[in-house]
Amino acid sequence: MTTRKKPTPPAHLSAGAKQAWKEVTAAHPDPATIVGPELEAYAVAIARHRDAADRIDTEGAIISDERGRPIPHPAFDIERHAQADIHRWAEKFAPDDSDPLGI
Repeated sequence: MTTRKKPTPPAHLSAGAKQAWKEVTAAHPDPATIVGPELEAYAVAIARHRDAADRIDTEGAIISDERGRPIPHPAFDIERHAQADIHRWAEKFAPDDSDPLGI
């Protein structure tokens, strides 16, 4: 009987990207086939999306600029770009036709 070694995320990834990397590999039936630079980029995009969403949730959708005027939170731009990256990569890393992270 052969046991497969569970892949570990690269040390250079942020804590959030490591967590996303672990979630993606845990959901995939054959994680060894998806490990590599593309998975790292995907995990970073997921982490950035989550971080931006958390900042918006914590700080509010509308914040004040340097002059005290209300503006949309700049994290919306980060969130949108990360979400586009996630959708660009998601099919490659999904274990089936579903979106494993619900994004």
